[in-house]
Amino acid sequence: MFIFKLRVFIFIFSFLSYSALTYAQGNQSQDLNSASNARMYAKLELASNYIEDGLTQTQSTWGFVSDIGYRMPQFEIGVRASNASYPNEQVHICLKPHVSIIANFSQTSRFFIDYEMRQYYTIGDRNGGAATLGLDIGQFRIRHKDTTNWENTDYYKSKWSFGYDFLVGDNFIVPLDAGYNILDVSTHPNYVDATTGIIYRQVNVDYFAKVTYTNGTTPFAGAQEAQVYVGLSASY
Repeated sequence: MFIFKLRVFIFIFSFLSYSALTYAQGNQSQDLNSASNARMYAKLELASNYIEDGLTQTQSTWGFVSDIGYRMPQFEIGVRASNASYPNEQVHICLKPHVSIIANFSQTSRFFIDYEMRQYYTIGDRNGGAATLGLDIGQFRIRHKDTTNWENTDYYKSKWSFGYDFLVGDNFIVPLDAGYNILDVSTHPNYVDATTGIIYRQVNVDYFAKVTYTNGTTPFAGAQEAQVYVGLSASY
């Protein structure tokens, strides 16, 4: 199933990849494939709510997402981590070892495939994984993500999403993202989620305020309610 979707994705967006290559001409200031670009990286995000695919993962309370690893021009390996809190369950820590294969077209355009394994502590019933195919062209992005054992249902979820960053002056960004979630479980309807807000960027730190909305209904036990949250993201 995943291989088939991978082929479809590559076929549909082959012309966009060609556009990205064209876009890159005249904008590529250095050899993106040079081994000298390999380095360690780290990222930490703290926010008043941790949202994934339009659903709160922390019952609308504070959360963190971190990522540390090693990045090369065509390859990335690391470990993501986040906290999570669900009704009638203990607080979880989720470790997400991941690996990515990357094709860079320019400084701001790339195609990538990412797979992460999800291991929850202290309860492992939510363990699963997620595979993401992504294409970035300048400020435009498109994603296709497949998730196993979605929301501890033992079922599969597929999501198509699109996003664009509107640049406002030198330091402000207005992101707009929308996705359609296709669920392989009869008790939960397919749903749309959307997120927007404002980001203030300062070198390696982003300060943000965002609002997210889904059209999901009661099977999500309130996790789908519209949320307003703030936070910061620091990277190295």
